Amino acid sequence: ERARQSFNIQTKEVQPIYQHLKNIGRTSIFVGYEQYVAQSKVIALLKKGELVSELKEGEEGEVFLDITPFYAERGGQIGDTGTIESVDGLFVVDDTQSPVDGVISHKGKVVKGTIKVGDQVIASIDRERREDIKRNHTATHLLHSALRLVLGEHVRQAGSLVADKYLRFDFTHFQALSADELKRVEELVNEQIRKNEPVIVEEKDYREAIKEGAIAIFEEKYGERVRVLSVGDFSKELCGGTHVSRSGDIGYFKIISESSIGAGLRRIVAKTGRWAVEEAFLESMTLKQVAQSLGVSIEEVLEGLSKLQERVKELERELQRVKSESARKQAKERIKEEGFGEYTLFYGVLEDVEGDLLRELADQFRQGRTKTIVFLASKREGKLSILIALSKDLVGSLSAKELIKEVGKVLGGGGGGRDDLAQGGGTKPENFEKALELLKEKLR
Repeated sequence: ERARQSFNIQTKEVQPIYQHLKNIGRTSIFVGYEQYVAQSKVIALLKKGELVSELKEGEEGEVFLDITPFYAERGGQIGDTGTIESVDGLFVVDDTQSPVDGVISHKGKVVKGTIKVGDQVIASIDRERREDIKRNHTATHLLHSALRLVLGEHVRQAGSLVADKYLRFDFTHFQALSADELKRVEELVNEQIRKNEPVIVEEKDYREAIKEGAIAIFEEKYGERVRVLSVGDFSKELCGGTHVSRSGDIGYFKIISESSIGAGLRRIVAKTGRWAVEEAFLESMTLKQVAQSLGVSIEEVLEGLSKLQERVKELERELQRVKSESARKQAKERIKEEGFGEYTLFYGVLEDVEGDLLRELADQFRQGRTKTIVFLASKREGKLSILIALSKDLVGSLSAKELIKEVGKVLGGGGGGRDDLAQGGGTKPENFEKALELLKEKLR
């Protein structure tokens, strides 16, 4: 329900100029289902949202034609790109939108000469890009049907993007797809592609189409007459987009990713045709390079990675052991013990000792002791890590986290933690002696 409301709000936010263009009859006839090129006439021009009589070289704006092969973005399918050429100028179309039903805006820039209202023009879409979009759009329908077959009838489209280089499909489902489910979905789509089924488009009465089992998308607005797109017996949906003539034209379908986009909503990103082939090639090359780096065959890559990971873990354990030995050695040489009234105070500055090792040393010094305070610092790249720890019997009368706040200020930083152990940092290692004196003062 929230999605419906959001969709309706978005569609209502239209600049008045577009409604004005419709009111004065500046609408376009779309011929792009059959034609990629059309002879047309410029019926209006917009520059910075205002009507103008011409657009000059270098100027950006919007061109409106009486007849256009350019598909305006809708139904998840992105708008066409291409060129609009007159005797005197060339306009490059970067995007096509339909802000008001019937009004088609060709957005772009004049790269040569001038485009004027009334010019006779040749409107040509980017053919190769449109073919890519068509492959992705028909594949989106096949994907929808495949998901319903593999996961169940509860699957419903919750959004989509049909671009030239990839497709994105959002759908209702309660959990992540398993590797086997993804494999089965991809297999089903490619099976339909290999069957090379005819893609049939029919105009029908809306109620008749739904009665025949055609799937409607909840966010779309449908009139009394609708376009029904069928791919063999596998898929039947209402759709106003552009599609291939046979499923085999898609060539190849490859799932790139599957992820969550919210509670009960999943997203699949996939590629088709040349972009799917390129993706498969890049994956294959990457796998070969990994195998080569590991010195194994492609079939042994997983085993090789597993051995490498185990070796890394061994080395990490060895590195940690060496660091721990180094820290203990430094502790013997640099950490001093001082009787301070009824307290025992351990303190010192170490070099390049990480926080977990500082905690380990602190635990060693206070283990089995009473009335013991540990104050350690470690210098690393001109900065200090600091720690204050108390034996358990002191908790209640003293607080490590309160002490470290005071000491941290002197060292150009601060800290926090528990009453028995607190850690922090500072930027003034040269002030360690001052910090030590402050700590002693607090103990006094």
